[in-house]
Amino acid sequence: MNKITLLSFMLSFLIVAAGCGSQAGGNASSAQATATTTKPTTAADAPASVAAGPSSATANSTTPLQQARVPAQDISALPVLYYHSVNVEQDNELCMPPNQLREQMNYLKEHGYQTISPAQMASFLKGEGTLPEHPVLITFDDGYANNYTDAYPILQEFGFTATVFMISGALDSSGFLSTRQIQELSTNGWTIGGHTKNHEHLPQLDAARQAQEMRDSKAVLEQKLGRPVSVFAYPYGEYNAQVKKAVQDDGYALAFTTERGWVKQGADPLLLHRVYCYAHMGLQEFQRRIQNPNY
Repeated sequence: MNKITLLSFMLSFLIVAAGCGSQAGGNASSAQATATTTKPTTAADAPASVAAGPSSATANSTTPLQQARVPAQDISALPVLYYHSVNVEQDNELCMPPNQLREQMNYLKEHGYQTISPAQMASFLKGEGTLPEHPVLITFDDGYANNYTDAYPILQEFGFTATVFMISGALDSSGFLSTRQIQELSTNGWTIGGHTKNHEHLPQLDAARQAQEMRDSKAVLEQKLGRPVSVFAYPYGEYNAQVKKAVQDDGYALAFTTERGWVKQGADPLLLHRVYCYAHMGLQEFQRRIQNPNY
């Protein structure tokens, strides 16, 4: 590795460790006009009245809530929440304080929500199978160590699982998840997905480097986990037609953007929307986003 490549690699990790780069300000930008870049929506969104939630259920159970299942074709859309780091860091909205995450998970539990897996999401998109009455998919981007030390026990407390989109080049690095941790998460119902090797701005790379970022990441994660890695999240939420094709060519079944909104049945499986969850958003704003597909 020459000095220029090494410097670029180190700079990329410094940006990610600071809070997923430019997303820390709520806005990711791309140098290519063809790239579709979406900034996470924040509390600046016009507030709306909070609708009545689903039926209440007992909280703080260590096992998933048993609830009625319904045909997936009867559900028109469902929310996919996305978080990053789970810790307290002043003036960084990507760092969700653990007590606020617990409050949000408690709300979900009390109102009858149950987490689903990406595999269930794939079936939902085709209108196949069954789902809980109130399904939700929870995701974490980048693979910070506190996803294991803080988020994992909180979700376990409520019987929930989640998906972590891991930057493979950061695996076993300071501040990020270790191989042992992703293996434990995977063994206990969590899904580990791809988030490229170096968390690059993919639309700014040529086709060969795009393919390498995804191919190398997928190979490392599959080797560490001993199972296929079939879900992906675009770094910074950035993509264009060429990036999307590279994701498809690499064999990913689902890919998630940072575009605002719920996932609708029949949506493009490689351009799935998510619901941004950020520090100090407040429970009322969380309720609004989890209850209204068009928040």
